[in-house]
Amino acid sequence: MEWYNTLEQEIVPVAFDAAKVISSKVKYAQVEFENGSVSIVIPFHERLSSEEWQEIEDSVRSALTRIVADTGRLKIRLRHEFRSMFTRHLEAIRQTPNVIGKLHEILRFPISVTAITGLRQIYFELLNEAAEHDYVATTALGGIPALIFLVRQIEDEERPSDQNEWATFYDALREKFHLFPGLNWSGTDDEKALFFNWVSSLPDGSSVLLFDTGTSGNGIREMVNLIREQIKGSIRFGPSQINAIGVVDGKDSAQRDRDEEYESSDGKSVRVRLRFKHVPKMLTEDCQRLIGYTSVRRQLMLAPLRSNAVMQIIDDDGELVYSCGALGADSLLRSVIQMRQSNGTRDSESADFMGQVISFAVAYFSIGKEYTMLQNAYEFGLISERQAKGIKERMADKYSKQVISGESPEWDFDKKEVRSEGSAESS
Repeated sequence: MEWYNTLEQEIVPVAFDAAKVISSKVKYAQVEFENGSVSIVIPFHERLSSEEWQEIEDSVRSALTRIVADTGRLKIRLRHEFRSMFTRHLEAIRQTPNVIGKLHEILRFPISVTAITGLRQIYFELLNEAAEHDYVATTALGGIPALIFLVRQIEDEERPSDQNEWATFYDALREKFHLFPGLNWSGTDDEKALFFNWVSSLPDGSSVLLFDTGTSGNGIREMVNLIREQIKGSIRFGPSQINAIGVVDGKDSAQRDRDEEYESSDGKSVRVRLRFKHVPKMLTEDCQRLIGYTSVRRQLMLAPLRSNAVMQIIDDDGELVYSCGALGADSLLRSVIQMRQSNGTRDSESADFMGQVISFAVAYFSIGKEYTMLQNAYEFGLISERQAKGIKERMADKYSKQVISGESPEWDFDKKEVRSEGSAESS
């Protein structure tokens, strides 16, 4: 385990408990290596008095005395939770640290042009469908990449030029777009109740777009079946039209389109339409690195996952035609999907060379990022000078091996695992 992961796992639970005992408003704690601080996070709409915050700061500083090197230099910050462009119906309180991929590791993703084109087409079809509906909802983890693509595309195309109108614009996005936990995450009926209570409470006569991505389409069928089973016993059901789309890359006899009408207990007719759309390859299926999140299912929680990546785009003849890289695999995939076909393509030899150059560039930026994290951790008392020196020596060794070998582990989309590590990664 890398030093920054270990430090987070030691600090976060202790800081959270120490802050939470003072105020129930505390949502979670985290270590922010970018500025060397421990942050205590509260919801966007909450406020703390100066007295409350001082008590929290004192409590956290005291609790971390045996963990960090120097509490006198320690920075403890209060900040408000980042607001997504969609509403997350997931557990709010998080005591687990963020997940940071190994900064010196660069994972390669060989992706066919056909797979990219297929996803791009489906994503824009979902975008058009979303424009025709009052509400849009999906489930984690599989639906996250498409959902983020939709809201960011709308942001790019429709955000007002006047900044005074931005708050209203983003509130409207959060009102329309929703993310739920998978309906079977906890093994209880909690997720099902959460989803059905939301959809049934929507305004009378509204329309809802539901979508999910995967191999066989089980997720979207579960959502539709839940509505069919629960609607007759519900006291109220607002929507009059529900369109459900399953984006899949596999074949299953259960993938049958349906167009049905159900009647709610208050006598209203609800049209529910289920369709399946096929893509050559669902790249994000069981690949948390491309999704950008990992899950703690029983607690209905999400934690961000960041990992370096180089993508190698392969044409229909199996030739490498393009390479690109970034410090976040999920954001890189979105960028590749948004790209249009260029007029010309590099030959295979040039693309392979560019892939090596990009790998070196990612490694260069990664070592700069980790060095800054290390400096901040030392400067603000998270680690001692002796610890910092030992980490710096190990950093030089691991990055030099990466640069000298030029080798990167590769993601196998068929086996859904990292080839060189041989261990599957499930979502």
